[in-house]
Amino acid sequence: MSDGLPAYRRHSTLGVVMALSAFVGLGAAPQAWAEGSRTLYPSTYPTSGGTCANTLNRGCRANLDLQPGNRYVGKVQRRTFLYVYAEAGEYVLLGSSNRTTGGDILVYNPQDFGTPGDETLPAVAAFSCASSSPPSGSFGGGSLGQLNTRTQELAGPHSADGSATVTNGFAPCAYRVPSSGVYGVQFMPASSGPTNLNGDVFNPRVSSSTAAAWDVTVRASASSLGNLDGRLFTYAWVGFTGVNNRPVYSRHDYVTLDGYRYSQALEGLDPNGFALYANRLGFLDNGQPLYKGVRGSDSFVTNLAAGLSAQRPEFPIFFSSIAPAAPHAAEVDKVLTALRIPLTPQPPSLSAVTFSGRPPSVGSRTVPGSGGTFRLSITGASTFQIVVSRDGVDFSPSNTANAVITGIAATGTQDVPWDGNDASGTAFPSGAAPYAYRASARAGEIHLPMIDTENNGNGTSTATATFGGGPTITKLNGPQAGNTTVYFDDRGYVTQSGTLVGQLNGTLCPSSPPPASTPAQALGGADSTLVYGASPQLYRWWPPGANANADCAATGGWGDAKGLDLWTYITSPAGNGVLWIDPLLRDTAASIFVPAAARPGSVVQGRLAFANRGADTATGLQYTLTLDRSCTDTVVSFANLPTGASASCVDTLGQGRYVFSGFPATLAGGASVLGADPAAPLVFSYAAPAGGTVTAVATVAGPAPDDVPANNSATGTTVISPVDLQTTASAPLTALAGESVTVLATFANLSGTAATPWTPAIAIGAALNCPAAVQLVSAPPGVTMAGFDTATCAVALLGVPPTLADGQILSLSFRYQAPALGQVPITTTVVTPGDAHTGNNSATATTTIAVVNMVISLSGMPLQAISGQPYSGTFSCTNAGLLDAVGGTRCAIDSGLPPGLSQTGCVLDRTNAAWLAGDTVPAGATVICRVAGTPVTIGQMVIVASTAAVGEAILSDNTATQGLAVVPLQSIPTLTQPATVALAALLFLMAVRLRPRRKEQ
Repeated sequence: MSDGLPAYRRHSTLGVVMALSAFVGLGAAPQAWAEGSRTLYPSTYPTSGGTCANTLNRGCRANLDLQPGNRYVGKVQRRTFLYVYAEAGEYVLLGSSNRTTGGDILVYNPQDFGTPGDETLPAVAAFSCASSSPPSGSFGGGSLGQLNTRTQELAGPHSADGSATVTNGFAPCAYRVPSSGVYGVQFMPASSGPTNLNGDVFNPRVSSSTAAAWDVTVRASASSLGNLDGRLFTYAWVGFTGVNNRPVYSRHDYVTLDGYRYSQALEGLDPNGFALYANRLGFLDNGQPLYKGVRGSDSFVTNLAAGLSAQRPEFPIFFSSIAPAAPHAAEVDKVLTALRIPLTPQPPSLSAVTFSGRPPSVGSRTVPGSGGTFRLSITGASTFQIVVSRDGVDFSPSNTANAVITGIAATGTQDVPWDGNDASGTAFPSGAAPYAYRASARAGEIHLPMIDTENNGNGTSTATATFGGGPTITKLNGPQAGNTTVYFDDRGYVTQSGTLVGQLNGTLCPSSPPPASTPAQALGGADSTLVYGASPQLYRWWPPGANANADCAATGGWGDAKGLDLWTYITSPAGNGVLWIDPLLRDTAASIFVPAAARPGSVVQGRLAFANRGADTATGLQYTLTLDRSCTDTVVSFANLPTGASASCVDTLGQGRYVFSGFPATLAGGASVLGADPAAPLVFSYAAPAGGTVTAVATVAGPAPDDVPANNSATGTTVISPVDLQTTASAPLTALAGESVTVLATFANLSGTAATPWTPAIAIGAALNCPAAVQLVSAPPGVTMAGFDTATCAVALLGVPPTLADGQILSLSFRYQAPALGQVPITTTVVTPGDAHTGNNSATATTTIAVVNMVISLSGMPLQAISGQPYSGTFSCTNAGLLDAVGGTRCAIDSGLPPGLSQTGCVLDRTNAAWLAGDTVPAGATVICRVAGTPVTIGQMVIVASTAAVGEAILSDNTATQGLAVVPLQSIPTLTQPATVALAALLFLMAVRLRPRRKEQ
């Protein structure tokens, strides 16, 4: 790297220093005096790295895109809508380079603006910059708001009333806000003028499709020059440079809904029209996070592979630093408080992870290709990851020989299925040694998709690049503040529905060109701090290409017509365990995947698999797929069958039974039926009917014995529904009495259709056992809690958006004080007209109050004793609570033992070690005490026993009584001497008469 490179781009060390000085207060404050385009392109913005308007060699400007109508990935409107928080009586000052040519600036009072990133403009604006009749106390009309030069852009606005000026500043229009809240701001394009852009940082041009220079500044009064930075944000930054070879170096700050803050510094990203936003899951595969990029067919990245979709923008994007130590941190905190985002994030926790194999396996054992279920106990996380290592040493998620299972985390206990395969789709083999697995929970997870960003650097290799790669992502708060690790995966993959996207674990495109990013993946993490020169440290750099606006065009840049995902997170300490895979001799198995729901008329795509999981060769095999619809009612098409194979349908009792011919009749041990492309699965598809359900059954059959006949068939059912809403509930497994408990309710639209109207419902507690009070902790913008019914436990909400957009996820969290004992469930439901997939319309999670609960039992004591004879019995004291009993413990007979009997000692069942009063009784453990001796009196006794411990919650089961009858020893009567002689004579006579007589010959 030459010394002549601008300081802004020297990321070997200086990039991090700049980030920390701006975000953590290690250096001077930023030189941007307010918020808007000047914070994106400050006075320190680089002036080297590309050509703009074919003039100087410098970084370029991405204009605010204002061309609504099309949506990136079907979710993000091609129009940036801005939000600004202001308090009653404050002023929102505005300016735009389009004001000279009819480009208005509109401000909307706080209200529901629709779906973030795809906002609906209200019919009436509260303020128009162009209006000469502004609201009382506001300023508008004339030349106010005209921001015409780079000098004015950097200097900022004069005071709202013009009484105080800024050197080289501009006269703004200004709106005096009537109440505190989040206001909407929409810049408008010029009424006339060029649509082509110059991308020039120094010469902002009037545009009829974008806004080059723009400003939103909040001040306390009409005469003030003091800016209240940190108030402006958006949910999707939609930009437009006009052409490529215009690298952009802007910085954007994000905050997750659980309070983690990040900065994103572009390092020469070279797009044309593009979108940046953030959410918790990125791209989705049948509702679960994909952790991959997606390919589209055009510049808006539409027509994704079957089952793939994009989560909508979710996290606010700020234009000023949101680091806790920033000079304007108090103003940022006001915004986050208004958005109900916590100011201090909580770390994730994984308290337990176990594995259970599928039947007929027992415990943590399974068989090849069968897999099983992981059970996780998680708190405060948004996602999880489990890696099953092939060798017990390498747990890298990028190793295709390992199994990697990821998904959405729920607070509490959740079960996670595993199909028994590694990342390449190959079943883990049996072995004498166990396989080790490692699980973690992740909080603060942020996905930062880059949509249709053609290029990300220059040069022919990383060694010759002088800009590009990245972006640099820096954690701004939490336990890893300052960390710059990121993750991505640009390799090809197979979707759950069976579509091969690119080359499996190769490139995302079927071939090269276009040349792929370098490196292709960083699932183990990459340092996003960049170094240029002979020993470069770049990630995700690729050679520049054209703006072809087509899927994997040979001439296009790698990012063209793609959505490239990038993510990072805070991870919990790992949970570890092992599982065993036992061998099978004979086991042929079928498996199937179908989407849980599909819209009427849509194409439903599923995948099939047939395999021999045993060690022996299987012969005489036949394969079928049966649908509960006739051959003509629902016509099934197949793809990627084995070369020369086909399927024919036979109607049987109204069901369409497809018999495959050309499939292998013999499968060697461990072999599978492979399609013409062995990297892709066997796929079937059909047009969804108007309603009802469609059930598909895949079957493999043969004459050979089978050790596990249950898996010879596999069933999948798809509900046909025009819309599919889902709700989940999360709650901690346990809580202490009096502790503050936080629970979460989530509502998601998994379909491709907006739900209007929709009704969410939340209840916290059970009838007659509701918390005394419930507090709303976090909620979508505009949603508030109207009340909590302590009789029915129902939460009343206000401001719920009337429409839940497709791909939108809304989460609400609540807090209550745990009662003294019992269980507190959170139950969520959601309904919308036409939702036939009702299986995911309700959810419940329960918190059990952890207490000490000692329970005594006398069931081991015999009910009768014999005076003068040995007697033995036991009684027990069990801690049935979830907390250890650590003080004041006792387990004793208080009264009622007859003379001669006594308590002889106690042991703890888990260790069989001697136990004395005062010793700890762990949760779930039992103290067993013995009573022994020889009773010496006769009579009916009543034994009274009791147990105790400090913190005992339920006194009713601390005592027990039981009767004990002590009876005399029953004597055996004796005969006198004469009676004994008479009895002997009688017995002799009886023996003689009964003796058999010899038969005479």
